[in-house]
Amino acid sequence: MKSIWYSVGQRLLKWLGLAETEAHMKSIWYFVGLLLTVMGAIITASALYSLANPPAAEKVLSHLHPDLWWGLFMLAFGMVFALLNRRKTVE
Repeated sequence: MKSIWYSVGQRLLKWLGLAETEAHMKSIWYFVGLLLTVMGAIITASALYSLANPPAAEKVLSHLHPDLWWGLFMLAFGMVFALLNRRKTVE
């Protein structure tokens, strides 16, 4: 008898587009989107940490917070790439 966690996991994999019934390859842009999303999340988290705990010595143009902007940019575009290409397959 299958547990409830198995069915929840299968639904999650299907929603992410990873549970394929036939042997097809995912589009490269799906994985680019996943990579951009993960890297954007790490950079954004680092930027938020540096906002909460500013360094003792300020650097040039650090008041503009480029790490926060680029992290959010990468996070947004990574999510767009991953969501738009999650169901596309290459034969």
